[in-house]
Amino acid sequence: MLNTDTVGITTVAGLSILVGGAGLLYLWQNLKANVNRHAVSRKRKDQGFHECEVVENSSSVMMESEAKWNGCTKNPGHLTFIPAAAFTIDHLPKAYQNEEMFELVQNVSARTVRLRVHYTSPARPDGYPFHHSRGERVMHTGSGWVRDIHACHGPCRCPQCHGKLMPHRQWWLVRVHTACHVVFDTSEAQQTLVDVFYDKESSNPENGKSSMKTMQGLRVIAKNEDQDLCRFYCVTHDNNLVNELQKYMKQWEKQPTTLMGMPNWQDNHAHLCVIVSHPHGYSKQVTVGGWEGHTEQNEIGECALTYRADTCTGSSGAPVILPRKQARNGKLGWTPTVFPHSGAISTDLNLSAEGGVFPAI
Repeated sequence: MLNTDTVGITTVAGLSILVGGAGLLYLWQNLKANVNRHAVSRKRKDQGFHECEVVENSSSVMMESEAKWNGCTKNPGHLTFIPAAAFTIDHLPKAYQNEEMFELVQNVSARTVRLRVHYTSPARPDGYPFHHSRGERVMHTGSGWVRDIHACHGPCRCPQCHGKLMPHRQWWLVRVHTACHVVFDTSEAQQTLVDVFYDKESSNPENGKSSMKTMQGLRVIAKNEDQDLCRFYCVTHDNNLVNELQKYMKQWEKQPTTLMGMPNWQDNHAHLCVIVSHPHGYSKQVTVGGWEGHTEQNEIGECALTYRADTCTGSSGAPVILPRKQARNGKLGWTPTVFPHSGAISTDLNLSAEGGVFPAI
């Protein structure tokens, strides 16, 4: 019931508020906050087994991520999560403690990114994750990794340069891999911020530091909804950032296609699985476990993998590193493979996206 008395006081649900500009502003802010909380709650319940982190206040991601980290019920204390900056070869199982495997993990870790997606596409189909939030601007976070870099010349086409008389003329397209449920299409990519080198809490600019760099999402270049795969471009004008990323890309291209010093083919070691992600939108973490098996293969031999390495909300789309035993050139050996993390199908069993075909868009 709403009553206004003679001294200019409005009573709403037993609370007295000054009417006028300040009072109306208070009412509007509270109404807006309640609507936002409802939208956040609805979105959190609308992703099935996937593991994005839904953020209530996009202007204070660090504080909210820290609160989610500290209050996590899936992995209380995050005892198995190793800060990326502190990861050493000793964190790998003894059978896999060799320099090639360690350097592989370090390389993927350096290229792992946090994704802040500020929009939900109206094109998400019925029954798809976040379909009840279509067209809304409730932010979710996920993870991904840098896969390629292309130098561009001529006027930059990013949102920051669009319409400017003097757009940047030296810029780079950076290709990022993630899961399709994290970044669904170009409308979402254009509202996505890609955070690079968020390796520890102190590297976040909200702490007054600047080692973390941010790129602007641009467009999805390939995706597969059924296999939960997405590739999109983001853009940067930062030459120093590009030089650093290119250093890791060159190292990756030099990685051997067959890893040496690994367990013998016949040895009954648990198959290694390493995940690098941004749980709860927090600083980069590494978890180590084993992969269990795979789903039924499709007609061209593609499948998703199941594994036991801890993840949390915010880990969706993260690189899952799996050295697989494969025949190459007539010999059996270990081949490094990276899949995007798709979700948790039980409390301790996870599922990757499928390695597969990306139809061009």
